[in-house]
Amino acid sequence: MPYLLRHPLLALGRWYVRYLPGTFGHVALVNRLLHKGLWRHPYIGRTRIRTGERFHVDTTDLIQQYLHAFGVWEPHLAGYLRGRLGPDDVFVDIGANCGAVAIPAAGLVGPLGRVVAIEASPDFCLALMANAELNGLANIRTVNVAVSDRAQELTLYLKTSGNLGATSIIRPESVEREFRVPARPLAELLTEQEIAAVRVIKVDVEGAEGKVLAGLLPLLPCMRDDVEIVIEISPDRLAAQGQSVAVIDPLLATGFHPYRLVNDCRAQSYPAAVRSQPAPPMRWRQPTAELTEQCDLVFSRIDADFLTPAGAGASVRAGHPSRSIPPARAAAVPHRRSEPREEGAAPPGPPGPRTG
Repeated sequence: MPYLLRHPLLALGRWYVRYLPGTFGHVALVNRLLHKGLWRHPYIGRTRIRTGERFHVDTTDLIQQYLHAFGVWEPHLAGYLRGRLGPDDVFVDIGANCGAVAIPAAGLVGPLGRVVAIEASPDFCLALMANAELNGLANIRTVNVAVSDRAQELTLYLKTSGNLGATSIIRPESVEREFRVPARPLAELLTEQEIAAVRVIKVDVEGAEGKVLAGLLPLLPCMRDDVEIVIEISPDRLAAQGQSVAVIDPLLATGFHPYRLVNDCRAQSYPAAVRSQPAPPMRWRQPTAELTEQCDLVFSRIDADFLTPAGAGASVRAGHPSRSIPPARAAAVPHRRSEPREEGAAPPGPPGPRTG
């Protein structure tokens, strides 16, 4: 039976919040009906996001629920990327999950650009590949490893299947699932051409920022002058490893300036966020020690109060250093293009529980 007939209030409430202009009544619907309702009575199928791409979703997972209910994940990050990525650019997504950011980015860089989507979880990586295939994207290269400062094996922990994106190297008090994954430094995962052409690197690794940055820093002299790095900083998870937000200080020492990007993951914030202009990243001028809550930081060599949109394809390549680049030593899994499946077909190897 179609979801509309099984759960008409949820289906109509989602339509009202997603498509009706304005925000009247949207927050109340989200708080009282949609957020919990889509978790208790999950929609499992395909959905189309605001930029036109389609996704396999199971709304028991937070990110997939937001893609279905609001048509976007992290609207301010999405807006920032629209102002930065253009045709022929390279975008590296470290912690790509199901492709909520990587799939739309593939449309921004075009067929001659490249998205390198790196995801440690085998289940997420399968879901990411299925979503790339669903959209007929041939410019996404998926890599199923964790990113670290050296070659090693890491244990990842999942606290709850209600938020699969919170899988972390930090062991929580309660563990629903744990698994071992190989880890490699970024130099072993990217080709020379990708390192030289990358415009934006996104890092969302739930507490492993220090390890990722340690492997990334040696590559900076080989990258474009206008490369920018977006990092989700998790002070609590860093502290659990005996680290602090000071792991970002080496970036500042190499000429990058920090900008804070709005990242409000509360469901009630989304109706207004998706109907307004994304907030530009704002310069963070306080000491890094004052970053005490999880947040998104953009690191750019631009010295300003705000990072305004650079325009499609804008770049600053003058004076780009020409130095030897460490060769990529680990083979990645290329995406293979194929025809989309019929609507309603389940994705291969989807993450999370499948109920209802």
